[in-house]
Amino acid sequence: MARNNNEDVNNASRIRRVLLGILVVFCLILFLLWRIDNSRAENIRLAILDKFVPNVSFLISPFTVLQKVRHGDRDVWINPPPIPLGMAEMDKLY
Repeated sequence: MARNNNEDVNNASRIRRVLLGILVVFCLILFLLWRIDNSRAENIRLAILDKFVPNVSFLISPFTVLQKVRHGDRDVWINPPPIPLGMAEMDKLY
């Protein structure tokens, strides 16, 4: 009796369908969670974002180091802070 070689293909397609179904249900639940206007849902959303969205401060740190350069014992700022306005200049603005 001949063997059915399509059995592996059928199993792979079944597994693929099940995983796709799980992914669709997960995306639907996530969408509904994002649409709920509730303080508890907001706390859950923030917890999910804090857990899965990476902290990008390590990407910004090289730029902050490049802005401030030490020259001996003094700090040299490449982008100096703005000069504060006097009272007369502030009165002209407001």
